[in-house]
Amino acid sequence: MAVEGRSGHKDLSNKSKEQSGLMDMHPRHRQRGTAGTKGRTRTPHPGTETTQSRNKATSYLSPANVKVGTTLIIAAFVGVLHWGYISALFENDRHFSHLSTLEREMAFRTEMGLYYSFFKSIIEAPSYLSGLLFIMNDNVTEYPSVINTLKRFNVYPEVILAGLFRIYTSTMSVVGIETKTCWTVNRGNELSPVESCEGLGDPAYFYVTLIFILNGLMMSLFYIYGTYLSGSRFGGLMTVLCFFYNHGESTRVMWTPPLRESFSYPFLVLQMFILTYILRTPTPGRRSMLVLCVSNICFMLPWQFAQFVLLTQVSLPTLYV
Repeated sequence: MAVEGRSGHKDLSNKSKEQSGLMDMHPRHRQRGTAGTKGRTRTPHPGTETTQSRNKATSYLSPANVKVGTTLIIAAFVGVLHWGYISALFENDRHFSHLSTLEREMAFRTEMGLYYSFFKSIIEAPSYLSGLLFIMNDNVTEYPSVINTLKRFNVYPEVILAGLFRIYTSTMSVVGIETKTCWTVNRGNELSPVESCEGLGDPAYFYVTLIFILNGLMMSLFYIYGTYLSGSRFGGLMTVLCFFYNHGESTRVMWTPPLRESFSYPFLVLQMFILTYILRTPTPGRRSMLVLCVSNICFMLPWQFAQFVLLTQVSLPTLYV
């Protein structure tokens, strides 16, 4: 009995030691787990970053992005091509780069000279605001009446171009970059030599160049518009080729740059493109509507006959019905 009691006592003592050991092991396990969680750092797999970069590159080079990028590159190319083409036609017709300042101004015949005179009045005024006020209270054009030529003759493009010219010349003078190159042209035949300047620092050169750039962008819009309508880049190229084939009937900007349609025509192409997109889209967004409104305003402000062109867009659905 004594032996059994002693062994029972041993069992109880062993059981208490096991319980105390379990109690001691449990908090050590919790501490080890907590420390492991805090101090554990993830080491990325060596190929993970490479895979992610490859995925990004693949997403950038997706067929849709490649198609859009190719379309924009071709559109920029045809735009620059048209800009250079009309500039060459104008130069070959007038020899504009070899004319004096007075002769360049005389090259703007009929109402073209009138529009250019407002541009010149603003850039030669003491300040941009004073020049703007002068053309808004003009007592020379229809003397003795005082008229607002800004509204009467739709010279909003000249106001914008004059502001851009003043910003450009003042910025280049601060930076110290020459904006024009001048030389003496000896014309022979007992004619007196004249000074001719070439570059964007010359008012007439700046005026004509920005008009040609705007019409170069118009050709880019034509290509994008044709691509969108046909669903292929070949359709856009056909649009550009047809425009060049009928260039004399499609535009006269190379002969008469200051006319009002030279400023409005590019915005008409933009307006037609946005309108087509809206008609094809089941639920067009507000951004599309905003671009349509802006293109309509930019189309109608410079040209007094813009409303008759827009009338065709209203009358065509009526004839269809």
